[in-house]
Amino acid sequence: MANKEAKQQSTPAPVVQYPVNEIVEQAEQLFHVPKYIAGAALSEFDEVDVDTARNKIEDFLKKEVY
Repeated sequence: MANKEAKQQSTPAPVVQYPVNEIVEQAEQLFHVPKYIAGAALSEFDEVDVDTARNKIEDFLKKEVY
């Protein structure tokens, strides 16, 4: 029984990719940043998952602020 549970837990959930324009449109609700910041931070992507978008926006803000 423990083997079966271990196999089920080790399977990661699929990562969902979204078009960048959809992420940018919802940037204020998702990340509490203006659309233009999200657009600049994600300009290198066509599609991106939410976690990667969050990391890229945070990195962008760190570079621009410091």
